[in-house]
Amino acid sequence: MVSNSEIKSIIYRIIKGSALETEIVSKGGKLYRDAKPTNSLTEDIVISVLTNRNAQYQPAIVNVNIYVPDIRRDYDSIEDGSRIKTLEAKAIELLNEVVGSEYLVKLDVQETYKVLDVNQHCINNRLVITLLNL
Repeated sequence: MVSNSEIKSIIYRIIKGSALETEIVSKGGKLYRDAKPTNSLTEDIVISVLTNRNAQYQPAIVNVNIYVPDIRRDYDSIEDGSRIKTLEAKAIELLNEVVGSEYLVKLDVQETYKVLDVNQHCINNRLVITLLNL
């Protein structure tokens, strides 16, 4: 069985150095394998494993969350639609289907939602990764 830590490492290597990560870093953000720092107000990418089953063809569900700060409009904070559109496209391009020698990663669902209590939105990219255990 491939562990959650190993799965995070696979996804991390896929994202590291990609156009998606470069775009995030250009705005002062970072790529994390565990959690977004509590006080971070930057664009960040966070990898988390939701499920991981033991099997010869081992399926796992992984979230790649991209946090995008809201923009100000008068006295309100609203979704930065232009920035979200750019990052959604880069995520789809990178994560739609990735084939490795012992795994297959497919983008299952992409949705964007408001993060409660902070002025940010999150682009949630739900991935299905299938690992080969021989």
